Amino acid sequence: MFFTVSSRAFRCVHAPEFTNALFSEKCQPFQLAFLKMLSDYAPKTWKEIRKISKHGHYLEDYEKKRIGQYLGLTSKEIQSLVNNYTVCQIAIDEKENYRIFGILEDFANTHLFKILLFDPNHLFYYNPNKSQYPWGSEAICLFSKENCSLVNCQPSLPKPTKKPRRK
Repeated sequence: MFFTVSSRAFRCVHAPEFTNALFSEKCQPFQLAFLKMLSDYAPKTWKEIRKISKHGHYLEDYEKKRIGQYLGLTSKEIQSLVNNYTVCQIAIDEKENYRIFGILEDFANTHLFKILLFDPNHLFYYNPNKSQYPWGSEAICLFSKENCSLVNCQPSLPKPTKKPRRK
């Protein structure tokens, strides 16, 4: 499988219930895990990746809308994402709960995964046992040269809910 990164993925996301900021001590481990995942998954097919990772799955329409909102897409762009694209999640590292979301497309007898959103904190599918929302002085933005002030905003995390079973 080939990987590419959407230019929209390189933006800080700080919503009350989601951020792609990291605790400073997790920045390097996240980056290393991401590079290892690219190396490990590049020679594999989507079908093989789904067998390896219990977290490789397709997103439902309401989840695609959330991705679009976090990316700052317009309503028209969100509808296009929902109606025209296959959006999936892949685990970067099963143990650390790092995730990426992207568009999966057929490409030259394999697949292309266009990364849209990084979830280094397991916040997209909030789980109080796994999810951490970095904020305050210990948090750093994943894609900002200078730490933005929004990492200082206290989160508003949801109550845990059961996810629907995946196909």
